[in-house]
Amino acid sequence: MWVQLACRAKTAPVIGMVDSGAHGTLLPKSEAGALGLDAATDLIETPEGSGGAGGTTFATWTTIHAISGQILAMLPDGPQLWGPVIQFKPVFAEGAHALLGRQDFFKYFSITFVNDPTHGAVFHLDY
Repeated sequence: MWVQLACRAKTAPVIGMVDSGAHGTLLPKSEAGALGLDAATDLIETPEGSGGAGGTTFATWTTIHAISGQILAMLPDGPQLWGPVIQFKPVFAEGAHALLGRQDFFKYFSITFVNDPTHGAVFHLDY
Protein backbone atom coordinates (compact mmCIF):
# COMPACT_ATOMS: atom_id res chain seq x y z
CA MET A 1 0.00 0.00 0.00
CA TRP A 2 1.28 3.46 -0.85
CA VAL A 3 1.43 6.02 1.97
CA GLN A 4 2.41 9.67 1.53
CA LEU A 5 4.52 10.53 4.60
CA ALA A 6 5.23 14.07 5.81
CA CYS A 7 7.76 15.43 8.27
CA ARG A 8 8.49 19.12 8.65
CA ALA A 9 8.17 20.53 5.12
CA LYS A 10 9.14 17.31 3.29
CA THR A 11 6.93 14.57 1.88
CA ALA A 12 7.85 11.11 0.63
CA PRO A 13 5.75 8.33 -0.89
CA VAL A 14 6.49 4.94 0.69
CA ILE A 15 5.19 1.45 -0.10
CA GLY A 16 4.30 -0.31 3.13
CA MET A 17 2.80 -3.64 4.07
CA VAL A 18 -0.22 -3.58 6.37
CA ASP A 19 1.06 -5.92 9.09
CA SER A 20 -1.27 -7.06 11.85
CA GLY A 21 1.69 -8.80 13.47
CA ALA A 22 3.74 -5.60 13.77
CA HIS A 23 3.31 -3.73 17.04
CA GLY A 24 4.19 -0.40 15.43
CA THR A 25 5.24 1.07 12.13
CA LEU A 26 8.72 0.28 10.86
CA LEU A 27 10.35 2.40 8.16
CA PRO A 28 13.58 1.90 6.26
CA LYS A 29 16.30 4.13 7.71
CA SER A 30 17.01 5.22 4.13
CA GLU A 31 13.63 7.05 4.12
CA ALA A 32 14.76 9.39 6.91
CA GLY A 33 16.63 11.63 4.46
CA ALA A 34 13.62 11.85 2.14
CA LEU A 35 11.64 13.14 5.13
CA GLY A 36 14.25 15.80 5.88
CA LEU A 37 15.70 13.94 8.85
CA ASP A 38 19.46 13.87 9.34
CA ALA A 39 20.52 10.40 10.50
CA ALA A 40 23.31 11.86 12.66
CA THR A 41 21.24 14.49 14.48
CA ASP A 42 17.53 13.64 14.11
CA LEU A 43 17.53 9.88 14.73
CA ILE A 44 17.95 8.46 18.23
CA GLU A 45 18.99 4.83 18.64
CA THR A 46 16.55 2.83 20.76
CA PRO A 47 18.55 1.13 23.51
CA GLU A 48 16.62 -2.13 23.30
CA GLY A 49 16.24 -2.24 19.51
CA SER A 50 13.25 -4.08 18.10
CA GLY A 51 12.18 -7.68 17.70
CA GLY A 52 10.91 -9.56 14.71
CA ALA A 53 9.62 -12.94 13.64
CA GLY A 54 11.37 -15.95 15.08
CA GLY A 55 12.82 -14.00 18.00
CA THR A 56 15.22 -11.91 15.91
CA THR A 57 16.37 -8.53 17.22
CA PHE A 58 17.80 -5.61 15.31
CA ALA A 59 18.88 -2.00 15.85
CA THR A 60 16.24 0.71 15.45
CA TRP A 61 16.06 4.48 15.70
CA THR A 62 13.28 6.92 16.59
CA THR A 63 12.86 10.66 16.13
CA ILE A 64 11.30 13.47 18.14
CA HIS A 65 9.95 15.02 14.93
CA ALA A 66 6.28 14.50 14.06
CA ILE A 67 5.62 12.22 11.10
CA SER A 68 2.17 12.08 9.58
CA GLY A 69 0.84 10.32 6.53
CA GLN A 70 -2.13 9.51 4.41
CA ILE A 71 -2.92 6.66 2.06
CA LEU A 72 -1.94 7.41 -1.52
CA ALA A 73 -4.62 5.67 -3.57
CA MET A 74 -3.58 4.71 -7.09
CA LEU A 75 -6.77 5.53 -9.00
CA PRO A 76 -7.43 5.56 -12.77
CA ASP A 77 -7.23 9.39 -12.74
CA GLY A 78 -3.87 9.23 -10.96
CA PRO A 79 -2.67 9.10 -7.34
CA GLN A 80 -4.94 10.75 -4.77
CA LEU A 81 -4.69 11.13 -1.02
CA TRP A 82 -7.40 9.10 0.74
CA GLY A 83 -8.62 8.62 4.29
CA PRO A 84 -7.63 10.22 7.55
CA VAL A 85 -4.28 11.84 8.27
CA ILE A 86 -2.39 9.34 10.42
CA GLN A 87 0.03 10.38 13.18
CA PHE A 88 2.86 7.86 12.93
CA LYS A 89 5.37 6.96 15.68
CA PRO A 90 7.69 4.82 13.58
CA VAL A 91 11.00 3.20 14.28
CA PHE A 92 13.61 3.16 11.54
CA ALA A 93 15.84 0.19 10.70
CA GLU A 94 18.63 -0.52 8.22
CA GLY A 95 17.53 -2.51 5.18
CA ALA A 96 13.94 -2.81 6.42
CA HIS A 97 10.77 -2.84 4.39
CA ALA A 98 8.03 -0.48 5.55
CA LEU A 99 5.51 -2.20 7.84
CA LEU A 100 2.33 -0.41 8.90
CA GLY A 101 1.53 -1.68 12.38
CA ARG A 102 -1.08 -1.75 15.11
CA GLN A 103 0.19 1.06 17.36
CA ASP A 104 -0.54 3.80 14.86
CA PHE A 105 -1.87 2.70 11.44
CA PHE A 106 -4.48 0.29 12.84
CA LYS A 107 -5.88 2.95 15.21
CA TYR A 108 -7.34 4.83 12.26
CA PHE A 109 -9.06 2.00 10.40
CA SER A 110 -11.29 -1.02 10.81
CA ILE A 111 -9.41 -3.62 8.81
CA THR A 112 -11.17 -6.68 7.45
CA PHE A 113 -9.32 -9.54 5.77
CA VAL A 114 -11.40 -11.50 3.26
CA ASN A 115 -10.64 -14.61 1.20
CA ASP A 116 -12.39 -13.64 -2.03
CA PRO A 117 -12.94 -16.59 -4.44
CA THR A 118 -12.21 -14.37 -7.47
CA HIS A 119 -9.39 -12.13 -6.21
CA GLY A 120 -7.83 -14.25 -3.47
CA ALA A 121 -6.91 -12.74 -0.12
CA VAL A 122 -7.85 -9.07 0.06
CA PHE A 123 -8.36 -6.58 2.86
CA HIS A 124 -10.68 -3.62 3.29
CA LEU A 125 -9.93 -0.39 5.14
CA ASP A 126 -12.86 1.50 6.66
CA TYR A 127 -12.55 4.68 8.69
